[in-house]
Amino acid sequence: MMLIAYLKLLGLTLIQDGKIFVPKQNNIEQIKNPADYGLQETEEFSFFSGNDDRIFMWIKQPADKNKPVYVVFHGNTGHFGDVGKPMPNENYDRRYRVKLLQEITNTGAGFIAVSLRGYGKSDGKPSEQNFEEDIEKLSEFLKKENYRKIYILGESLGCNAALKLGKKIRAEKMILIAPFSNLHDAVTDRYPEFKQFNLDKYLHHKFDNLSLIENYSNHTEINIFHSKDDLTTSFSHSEKLYDSGQKKGVNIKLFETEIGGHINWNSKEIIEKCCSL
Repeated sequence: MMLIAYLKLLGLTLIQDGKIFVPKQNNIEQIKNPADYGLQETEEFSFFSGNDDRIFMWIKQPADKNKPVYVVFHGNTGHFGDVGKPMPNENYDRRYRVKLLQEITNTGAGFIAVSLRGYGKSDGKPSEQNFEEDIEKLSEFLKKENYRKIYILGESLGCNAALKLGKKIRAEKMILIAPFSNLHDAVTDRYPEFKQFNLDKYLHHKFDNLSLIENYSNHTEINIFHSKDDLTTSFSHSEKLYDSGQKKGVNIKLFETEIGGHINWNSKEIIEKCCSL
């Protein structure tokens, strides 16, 4: 049994990037302009990151300077406009990220929706190292813009980018939706047979949210939203992040979302909760 598990691990090692990063696949539409998704007064901007790769983002200014700007990072599949057509046994809105951005603007807030390396229209290849370069350049852009109030929102894989950006700029609130504790735990959740191996030797990326949260500043309020019905990333990941943050004295809260699933969460519920905190 150990040999079978080891061979399975070696096979997964060869294709892991294709499993972690899914910016494009046959049933994902090519990204359009923000206006095509009903996002009015939203402009497309870009900056250059490592290897002169161009990183694109959508920017909607807040209604007034006292309203926050949400910096938003999406998950591992698709882009802000589409995550692909549901399979016959699946039930979700493929444009749920557009709804999230619309809910943000309904409060008078603005947003900066960032497509990291290899996603949306952005150039290059996705990787943890490349994302870190993109986040560094993004932080420089944000410091120049000098927004009065910044919230950072990450979804799934995007939670890691959110936490890393929060280390570089002063953010009032952090919103993490369906995060995992780290890639090691996410993989062993799905493949328990890999627990017998030193998995870190085989993973190309760490995406270690647990270590990031343990050293977080009290200046930022961290709010985690997760469903106990999430079959992709167990609710236990958020509990682990919350417990660890609590022990370290981090300003952190955990909320169970009313609507279940990894991507079936209610955008309005989350944004309204953030505004009321």
